[in-house]
Amino acid sequence: MTEICFRRPDEAYAPQVLQVVRRDGWTVEHDSRPEWPVTSTIGLCLREHPEFMVFGRDASAGLALLEPLALAVQDGHRLHDCDEPNSFYPGAERIELIYFPLTTTYLPTVNRLFRRDGAAPIPAQLLLRTDLLRRPPTDVPAPVTKTTYAVSQYNTRRAAKAGGES
Repeated sequence: MTEICFRRPDEAYAPQVLQVVRRDGWTVEHDSRPEWPVTSTIGLCLREHPEFMVFGRDASAGLALLEPLALAVQDGHRLHDCDEPNSFYPGAERIELIYFPLTTTYLPTVNRLFRRDGAAPIPAQLLLRTDLLRRPPTDVPAPVTKTTYAVSQYNTRRAAKAGGES
């Protein structure tokens, strides 16, 4: 197991993360941005493997999802886009990996540490629950109906409605 690095903007953060990667071979970074928290691995790219990431989880849940995959890569496994790496999880949750291109936005630390000048961003694979990909949504919103009135029509209807309630 590795420690969780909580993303910070200070200058000492990146060298600390690099030290953990050198010691453990990889680490997990958690960015608790308010709009959508992201937890990701750092260091798997040194084994020529995409990093893993998951959105919307707290740090410990993100680590629990990413750790089995990172340990598998550390043991020599290669996981590809659209793989379902469910054999690495003891539970019943079904996971699928999909290619995720926005790593400069969501994984700035790994790109800062390991991306070469002029090279493409460090590749990543996003963990998604398989049932979210294959099952149609169960909460289908009701269709929205819009009615447009001229102001005079609206005022007439409103006055008639108010007059009928008295």
